Amino acid sequence: MWIFNRNKGVFLADIIPDGFVDIHNHILPGIDDGAASTSDSIELITQLKELNISRFIATPHNIEGVWENDPEKVNNSLQNLVNEKDFPLIETDIKASSEYMLDKRLSDLLENKKVVPIKERYLLVEMSYFAAPLNLYELIFDIQNYGYTPILAHPERYNFLHGNMKEYKKLKQVGCLFQLNLIALTGYYGFGPKMASEELLSAQLYDYVGTDAHHVRHTSALKGKIIVKKSEILKPLIQANTFFSF
Repeated sequence: MWIFNRNKGVFLADIIPDGFVDIHNHILPGIDDGAASTSDSIELITQLKELNISRFIATPHNIEGVWENDPEKVNNSLQNLVNEKDFPLIETDIKASSEYMLDKRLSDLLENKKVVPIKERYLLVEMSYFAAPLNLYELIFDIQNYGYTPILAHPERYNFLHGNMKEYKKLKQVGCLFQLNLIALTGYYGFGPKMASEELLSAQLYDYVGTDAHHVRHTSALKGKIIVKKSEILKPLIQANTFFSF
């Protein structure tokens, strides 16, 4: 039985269901600012399995001039991981996609059919924490024009949106889905993102969740108790990730 006590908090492992898929993480080795090596990947996955997470859609950053991870490079990193001699021991299912920055590179990738969705026609996208691209809504339209649905990663982390519920709702109205970073609820990113995550949760603007795990400091935070004011919203939100089962 799932029991929530506001004062004592809740362990994620107690509410993450069978079939849950982590749709946002950086577990692939040597490809961005996540796991640096296959051994780091395996340690990260092992830690996440303690939270009842054993299915992953890996989403390395894809940013123009920083981490230009085309599908071939991402797949090579995935193969390096699954070919690691210790990989069979962690009994894990992994697919690979990307977390696409809303920039010109994404427009080029869309035009050249070089994007890999997390499922069917769903793309995980992000933007700078400090300012939206000037052509934000044009980029969103382009994504949709190519037949994809954008899922905006961690909207609670965009400082320029904090306190601007009108803009959050506008993003939803034009067709963006929202993905909550579960770690934001712990206060790991600071007071602003924590408050924004609680406000967005209360407004029921989130669609899915993810860990956004880069390293074991993240998993350590996730393995602690999380106190949320709207626990009755969080549980079905976590359950919604089973949509991405494979």
